[in-house]
Amino acid sequence: MEWQKMKKTGLPVLLALPALVWFAATCAGLQVLCLLLWFSGMKQEYSKAVRFLIGVMHRPLLYLMEYSGSRVYAYSDGDLKDIFTKIGFNQSLIMSNHRGDLDWLIGLMVEDNGGGLGCCKAIVKRELIFLPFFGFSWWAADFICINR
Repeated sequence: MEWQKMKKTGLPVLLALPALVWFAATCAGLQVLCLLLWFSGMKQEYSKAVRFLIGVMHRPLLYLMEYSGSRVYAYSDGDLKDIFTKIGFNQSLIMSNHRGDLDWLIGLMVEDNGGGLGCCKAIVKRELIFLPFFGFSWWAADFICINR
């Protein structure tokens, strides 16, 4: 079967889902081990390890966005290249208007292109902390949880 025809069927993504679950479970398990760093007083090492694991854990989701052929258009008054080079290295704030269910994933794509994927924080609903694997990882990375 030709790759483009197979891609349109969605079979590659369907086959990748069990691998994604295994990958997320492995990252969450490593974050549990990283909690030992926190309890032993090595908070800076814990923070670096969790940043790395959050970046690694979100990579497959970003690949799925790239795989789907999604495009992100950014508009700005200034130079966009200058803005994207500052995202990963300076304090940045990205505010989403939340018009769709995948706004958070687009925000992660912008962060990844700027080089700051592991450093990102988000304000999420408290219910999202109970998602398997990802919820624990977001809690361990100090995401801000709010009640509606």
